[in-house]
Amino acid sequence: MVCIPKCEGGLGVLNIQTQNEALLLKHLDKFFNKRDLLWIKLIWDKHYRNDKLPNSTTPRGSFWWRDILKLLEKFKGMASVLVANGKTCLFWDDVWNSQVRRIQYPELHSFAKNKRISLSTVCEAQALHDLFHLPLSVEAYHQMQELQAELSGLVIETEDDRWTFIWGSSQFSSSKAYKVLTGHTQVDPIYKWLWKTACQSKHKEFFWLVLKDRLSTRNMLRRRRMYLDDYHCVHCQQPPEETIMHLLFYCPFAKDCWGCLGFSVC
Repeated sequence: MVCIPKCEGGLGVLNIQTQNEALLLKHLDKFFNKRDLLWIKLIWDKHYRNDKLPNSTTPRGSFWWRDILKLLEKFKGMASVLVANGKTCLFWDDVWNSQVRRIQYPELHSFAKNKRISLSTVCEAQALHDLFHLPLSVEAYHQMQELQAELSGLVIETEDDRWTFIWGSSQFSSSKAYKVLTGHTQVDPIYKWLWKTACQSKHKEFFWLVLKDRLSTRNMLRRRRMYLDDYHCVHCQQPPEETIMHLLFYCPFAKDCWGCLGFSVC
């Protein structure tokens, strides 16, 4: 709750773990876009020759690179491929041409011999049916025909693939990646209004606690299993339990305070 953005009902405190992941994802961006860096050339040449591609289940390389590959699924959840030579793109699992083929052709995918094959290897295959266990089911056969028609219109180039992101740019941004990793929720606009008011910060934080029902009333203490002699309001000592609504509106003391300000509370 504290790490949720202010406009979505939180306090906007950075989640250090998520922020660290967002910063580390830039290494995967450099890797898949084959930036002109020595460590990138070294990893591609040593571990991913012959159209092999990295995966998070059986990582290769140094302890640092294996840690980076733990973020592979998160990276691919926010990235897609603009196909050029198809050598950095998994045919079935990656997003290319706005689709994931494992989802688009689920029956055909179940017959695939190599589910981690690259797009370039598929395009270089002499016959598409050689990539599948035969015989195919009727549905898988129809899906293979659709796939063959789709591949016939795909142009493979000599340049490297380019990876783009769901925020509409090929430029990686750690701040935008952080927002994607934290997610987005629809909340009442009152939270956005609260943080834009001209009140002092301590007042904003107090009303945020009120909206979240996290003010330390006696009702809250009881819910947290803290034992007290009673849980009645300390101002009126009446049987009703001290809740936020009672403390701010229903208590006679609160009504007197509102009356001094010219407000009538029923």
